[in-house]
Amino acid sequence: MEPSQSTTREGAHISRDGRSARRTPAVAALFAAAVLLTGCAASASALGVHTARVTIDGKALGEQPTITCNQTGWVWFIETEEKSPGFTAQVQTGGEVTPLSVQLTGLDGFTGGFSTATFGNAKAEIRNDTVTISGSAEGTFDDGTSRTPGTAKFEIRTSC
Repeated sequence: MEPSQSTTREGAHISRDGRSARRTPAVAALFAAAVLLTGCAASASALGVHTARVTIDGKALGEQPTITCNQTGWVWFIETEEKSPGFTAQVQTGGEVTPLSVQLTGLDGFTGGFSTATFGNAKAEIRNDTVTISGSAEGTFDDGTSRTPGTAKFEIRTSC
C-alpha cells in the first residue's frame, strides 16, 4: 500500500483527501458505455459490407459496388454508396415482393430508370436472403461524345 493511503475494514483504499482510490465499478461502467457507443457508431466495414452484382444489357459490371440497405415498413431502400456510377432501388415486401422504382446512374454508360408509376418494367424476388430486381429501364446511353435515348435491360442482385 502506498504511504498516502489507508485501508478501511471493508478493504477499500482511501486516499488522504478521503476519496476512494478504487474506482473500478465507475471506470468499468464508463468503459462499457464507451464501447457500446463506439459499436453503435461503427462504420459499415465493421458491421459487414454489402455489395451488389449489377448487369446492364447482360454485361456484368467489373466491380461490385458497395451498397446500403434500409427498411421502412414493408419497403426496402437499396442504394450504392457512390451516387455515380451507382443506383437506387425501392422494393416493397410483405404479401407480394414488388419493385417500386430503380434509378441507374452512369452504369456501363447508361443512365435511366424504371418506375411502377411511369416507365419501364421490372420484377423482384427474394430467395434465400438474396434480393433480385430485373427489368428494363428507359434512359440514355452516353458514349463520351453524345447521349442516345434507349432502353437497357438490368439486373441487381444483393443480400441485405
